[in-house]
Amino acid sequence: MSDQLNIKKQLLDQSAHMVAALVFLSPVIAAPCLLSAMFAGAGMGIVREVTEGGSKVTLETIKGAFTKWSCVDISFWAIGAGIAWSLFG
Repeated sequence: MSDQLNIKKQLLDQSAHMVAALVFLSPVIAAPCLLSAMFAGAGMGIVREVTEGGSKVTLETIKGAFTKWSCVDISFWAIGAGIAWSLFG
């Protein structure tokens, strides 16, 4: 059976997406400011780095998202969100 047709897998996968969005975007909604926008940007960077580790998310792929160069990428996600906030917020 295709993973797209596996309802149990889809519920788990999509609920993880929803929780990540709630965690990283709630501060921007609750207290819109430069810092909360940068937090949301860093969160998007973390999600991106974790998903680059492969389709199966494990503790090792999460740890791997915080290597030296990945942290640089995450920082620039935060900086980009800060710039976007400054320009359009």
